[in-house]
Amino acid sequence: MSMLTRSPIRMVCSLLAISLVWLSLAACNSAPADPLSAGHDALTANDSAKAIAELEKAVADQPGSAEAHILLGQAYFMADRKTDAQAQFTSGFTLDPNAKLGVDTQNAEEHFAVGNVHATLGQFDQALAEYQTVLKLAPDKSGAHTNIGVVYYQQGKLDEAIVEYKQALAMDAHDAETNYLLGAAYVQQENLTEAETYFNAALAIDDQLAPAYIGLGNVYLLQKDNEKAITTLEKAISLEPNSPEGLFALGKAYAAAGRKDDAVRTLNQFLQLNAADRYRAEAQQLLQQLNGSQ
Repeated sequence: MSMLTRSPIRMVCSLLAISLVWLSLAACNSAPADPLSAGHDALTANDSAKAIAELEKAVADQPGSAEAHILLGQAYFMADRKTDAQAQFTSGFTLDPNAKLGVDTQNAEEHFAVGNVHATLGQFDQALAEYQTVLKLAPDKSGAHTNIGVVYYQQGKLDEAIVEYKQALAMDAHDAETNYLLGAAYVQQENLTEAETYFNAALAIDDQLAPAYIGLGNVYLLQKDNEKAITTLEKAISLEPNSPEGLFALGKAYAAAGRKDDAVRTLNQFLQLNAADRYRAEAQQLLQQLNGSQ
């Protein structure tokens, strides 16, 4: 009996059919993109809803991944969920202070928000880099100069802080907070005349700004104008009754003016706040002196 053989054409067709079956099976069995990659791709495509859905899975699966938290923060920011974005940025940059945004953005406000997170975490170099990026993207963003000034102030670079605050005020002279911050920097330099000027400027813009009253009250206290200090600090406390700085300064002002009972009451009120305040030891010492006096 003769052997039946396939023609070359039929064999090729058969092999091709088998290959197609294997390719089909491989496609069916291939693993879906992991949530982190899928979220990154969705974010790149400006699909915030899909990005959030995928990246929330990624964060749940990898809570220790700075990249996942930061990408989710970017997705929330794109969706205008700023509070959620801040929380995720905080988690991400706590895990890795040197991490970068997962998707490049030209959004100055997003870089500003990231700078604020770094500054709050005490990551000053990273904060400054983000604020500088803000100014490249939006040169008229006065708040970036203000916040650079705040970072310099926290680093003890008062001259640099003052320069930044003044640049901010050159763009927006009616910014009460920046006027206040400039006054505070001048207090640290013991330039009370300039400090008084800027605290008053802040209050002329916003007469409900309690920190400016506290700053001005401290200037009067340093100038030994106790009555002005008391009047100004009492105003501050009327606006913020539980301000540790305000209560401590008012207690000192009462003591300097010889109003022992008011001083003791106010300093005790300060201590009862149980605030981790740098003035606590000084307040306790002043109370001992007042209680020991006749």
